[in-house]
Amino acid sequence: MLRVLTLVTVVILSGCANWDAHQSAEAARYVGKPIDALYDEYGVPVGIAPTSDGGKFLEFEGRRQGFLCTAKVTTDSRGIITKIKTGGQNGCITPF
Repeated sequence: MLRVLTLVTVVILSGCANWDAHQSAEAARYVGKPIDALYDEYGVPVGIAPTSDGGKFLEFEGRRQGFLCTAKVTTDSRGIITKIKTGGQNGCITPF
């Protein structure tokens, strides 16, 4: 029983490490770039809201290998990405 619990813990932690690496890669890829870069990958945002500093908060959804993947993005007033948070299942980690 202890082996099974250890194995499950290792699998879960390796999944978290993959997501952490994915988040870092997405931030390096998009932060500082125009929002158009995300339109090319995810299509039209499913939600847009203004931020108090004149920027926007945008939420995107896309499918990768049948999994629903999301990107929540904040831009500055010029439309430059300042923050990105991606989510979804592990199939979302691989490119479209």
